[in-house]
Amino acid sequence: MIKRQLPKNLSNQGFGLIGVLFVLAGVLIIGLGGWLIYHNGHKSTPVINKAITQTKANTSRSKISSTPGPTLGIIWSAYQQGYGVVQPTTINNGGDPTGIVTNVTWQSWGGSRATGQGTSTYVAPNETTSQGTQAQATIVAFNLSTCHGQSAYTAIEWYFPQYGGSFNPNQYRNICTGNVVGE
Repeated sequence: MIKRQLPKNLSNQGFGLIGVLFVLAGVLIIGLGGWLIYHNGHKSTPVINKAITQTKANTSRSKISSTPGPTLGIIWSAYQQGYGVVQPTTINNGGDPTGIVTNVTWQSWGGSRATGQGTSTYVAPNETTSQGTQAQATIVAFNLSTCHGQSAYTAIEWYFPQYGGSFNPNQYRNICTGNVVGE
């Protein structure tokens, strides 16, 4: 029987190829594991994503005072803007257009009442919301207190003086709980 001997440079190729495959598989597994850890570690729940998005929206649309001051209540429901920040430029209760005020400018902030002007949807008596028109609204934030430990205005009302509306401190939205008072 003749014993064949492989040349030295070929005798280790099989092991070398298997070794390279094992190394590549290891790198792939480690890389995939790292990617999964990174991906899952940076995933947020929808609630957190919504809170982050809302906070970014509130911050980008709000005039943040250089001195700490009371916030405009807190966010109490989904799809809101302006609540939980100082001097928001947009206020949105998260519902129909009559609950939105845009382009808000504040004439006062930090006292017992904060007053401002903005644009909202005015709905005349006996009209539907879809028949409403954009009009200048006067905004009053009041009942300066605390909301979950944060200094805040806990009540807000807006009205349309040009259509006979006036401030009524007994009719407002509690912007700490979201409840409507006096309607």
